[in-house]
Amino acid sequence: MSKKQVGLTHSKADELLALMVERAEEVNRDPQFIYRVSRLTVFGSYLTDKEKLGDLDVAVELLPKHNAEKHSKLIKQQSINEATGDWWEQSVWSRRKVHRALKRQNHAFSLHDYANFVLMVEQGGAVGREFYRSK
Repeated sequence: MSKKQVGLTHSKADELLALMVERAEEVNRDPQFIYRVSRLTVFGSYLTDKEKLGDLDVAVELLPKHNAEKHSKLIKQQSINEATGDWWEQSVWSRRKVHRALKRQNHAFSLHDYANFVLMVEQGGAVGREFYRSK
């Protein structure tokens, strides 16, 4: 059985996107996260007239909170202290940590790297609506 919610309404989707904005602000204030959420853009079925949505596709742009030297040191420290698994899991842990905080185990969200979303737009395959940009 799929983890995606079936029959998500636009009204419920709006509530979930508002919660994601609150979570992005929390991530940006919390020093345990070494990335900040720079912007969030919704795309996919949410932008259609469909009555029921399968999920919410959200492009997430993350930027380091610190200069390059400190950021590199924090990534190494965080991957050693928190990440499990192979080198790949450790290398992406800090970004996945932010994604987990944004989703909070809500399977209605399908999060995508912002760079991949930009490629889809450039190839003519996607249109999005930005709903959050950090200050």
